[in-house]
Amino acid sequence: MTIEGKSALPSFPKTIVAASIGAIILMLGISSYMTWHLGEQIRTSVRSQTKILTAAERLEHYGSVLELSIKAVVATGDPEAAARYRAVQPQLRETLKELRTNLEPSAVTTVATSNVNSADLALTAREFQALDLASRGRLDEAKELIHGEDYNRYLKIYYGSIAEIEQRATEHFMSSERRLDSYLTAILTLSLASFLFLIVGTFAAGRPARSWARELKLSQERTETALVDLRSAQELLKAANQNLFEQARVDALTGVQSRRKFNEDVENVIPRALQDGESYSLIMCDVDNFKLYNDNYGHLAGDEVLRSIADAFKAASRYDDQVYRYGGEEFVLLLKSTSLEAGKVSAERFRAAIEAMQIPHVGNKMGIVTVSMGLAQIEAGRGLSIGRWVELADKALYEAKRSGRNRVENVASLAA
Repeated sequence: MTIEGKSALPSFPKTIVAASIGAIILMLGISSYMTWHLGEQIRTSVRSQTKILTAAERLEHYGSVLELSIKAVVATGDPEAAARYRAVQPQLRETLKELRTNLEPSAVTTVATSNVNSADLALTAREFQALDLASRGRLDEAKELIHGEDYNRYLKIYYGSIAEIEQRATEHFMSSERRLDSYLTAILTLSLASFLFLIVGTFAAGRPARSWARELKLSQERTETALVDLRSAQELLKAANQNLFEQARVDALTGVQSRRKFNEDVENVIPRALQDGESYSLIMCDVDNFKLYNDNYGHLAGDEVLRSIADAFKAASRYDDQVYRYGGEEFVLLLKSTSLEAGKVSAERFRAAIEAMQIPHVGNKMGIVTVSMGLAQIEAGRGLSIGRWVELADKALYEAKRSGRNRVENVASLAA
C-alpha cells in the first residue's frame, strides 16, 4: 500500500514483454526464412523438372529418328537415311550428357539414365555394324542385325528407361509439393503462436505494450498475405507442370499431335478395335527429298513447308482422323473405321492435297514438294500386334520411296 492508501501500480512486465517480443521476432524470422526458402524450392523444382522433361523428350525423338533411319538403311540402302543417322547420333549423346548433368542436383535417381546410356551404347554398336554391312551391299545381314531380338531388347530398355525418367521427374515434383505443404503448415503454426503471444503480451503489458501489439498484428497480416501468395505460387507450379505435360503432346513446329501422343493413342487401338469391332488404317508419310529442299531453300523455308503439310493434312482429314508429326519430315495418320480400300482412297486424298499446293522443289523429280505414303490396316479379333502394324506401314512407305516417290503403297490387312 502507498501512503495514500491505494495499491501500488504494477511494474511494467519487462521480462514477459521482452520474452514475448523475442519469441515473436524469432518466429517471424523463421517464418520469413521459410517463406524465402519455399520460394527458392518452387523455382528450383520448376527449372529442374522443365530441363529433365525437355531432355527426355529430345532423347525419345532422337532415338526414334535413329531407329527409323537405320531401318531405312538396312531395308533399301538409302544414303540419305545413313547421313541422317550420322548427323543425329552426336545430338543424342550431347542430350544424354545434358540430362545426366541436370539429374545430379535433383532427387530423381540416375539409374534410369545409366540404363539409357548403356542401351544407347549397345544400340549404337549394332547400328554402326549394320551401316558398315549396308555400305558393302550386305543388306540381308544388316537387316538380321537390326531386326534381331538383341536389338529390340535394347530398344525396349532405351524407351522404357526414358519413360521411367519422366515418371521419376513427376514423382519428384509430387515429393516437392509435399515438402511445400509441410513448410506451409509450419509457417501457419508459427503465425498462430505469434498471435497467441501477442494476446498474452497485450494483457500482461497493458497500454505500453499495445503499440507493440499493433506492430505485431501488422506483421501477422503480412505473414498471412505471404501464405496466400505461397498458395498462389503452388497453384502456378501445378499449372506449369500441367502445361509441360500438354506441350509434350503437341508438336511445337506444326501444331499437330506429337510422336509421344501417337505412342499413347496407338496403344488404345487394340482395345477399341476389340470392343467396337472396328478396323483402323495407319498411314506413314515422308516428305520426298526433304534434305535437298533444306539444302536449296534453307531450314526456315523447310520449317514452313512442314507447317503447310500439317495444315493440308488437317484440312483433308475426317472429323475422327488423327494427324501426328512422327519426327523430322515424317508424319503419321491414324484412320478409324477404315477398310483397306477406304484407306487407299484416304491416303491418295492426303497425297493429292500436298501435290495440289504446288510448292516449288528443284531437288525433287516433279519440281514440287511431294510425299510418299505407306498404308497398313489392323482389324479386330485377328491376333493383333501394334508393333507389326507399324512395321508394315513403315515397309510400305519405303517401298513407295523405292518405287519412285509421290505415291501410296500398302500391305494386306494384318493378322499378326
